[in-house]
Amino acid sequence: MVPVDIQLYAFLVTVLTGIGLGLAFDLSRAVRRVFRLKGPAAQLADAGLWLAGAVLAATGLFLANWGEVRYYVFIGLALGAALYFTLASATVTWATERFLEVLRTAARWTRRRARQAADLGRRTWRGLRRLARAAGRAARVAAAAGRRVARILLWPLRALLWPARLPLRPARAWLRPAHPLRRAARRLLWPARALAAALRRAAGRGRRPPPA
Repeated sequence: MVPVDIQLYAFLVTVLTGIGLGLAFDLSRAVRRVFRLKGPAAQLADAGLWLAGAVLAATGLFLANWGEVRYYVFIGLALGAALYFTLASATVTWATERFLEVLRTAARWTRRRARQAADLGRRTWRGLRRLARAAGRAARVAAAAGRRVARILLWPLRALLWPARLPLRPARAWLRPAHPLRRAARRLLWPARALAAALRRAAGRGRRPPPA
């Protein structure tokens, strides 16, 4: 025989389980109303409700009777659900819907502000790119104008130095490797260079040690 206090405890646990099942049902209904779930989203919400109800009922049975199902379990579940829907269902549903509406409004406001910030960032980036391109173009135009002005201003100095550059032109032409006079000088000096090379080779042979 199970003591009365244990049976009373189990009955109270089943009543609380019934209240919890009613609360889960109202929460699911409020979510569907506020967010207007349809199609697969509504089916997913129903599946979540059934899963939560099954877990809650199994937990209540385990805490009450270690998983045993007795006649007062159904009475307790029905009594708890009836008490909840009679006394607290309307208030809980209203409060839950208002809270979810506040969350939805805050989410929409945050999303709009995020979009505005992203748009502002893109516009600012585009403006900076255009400004950088305009600055680059202005710098190139200013550099070209500066070169032209420098040429105009330095033209008198070049005109004054032009007579002094005339004697230097033959010397620079002579220093070029492909100049005809330089190639002719190399050809004229070739016998002397060959004789010097032969003398160096002869001197090198005379310095070799005698064979052992």
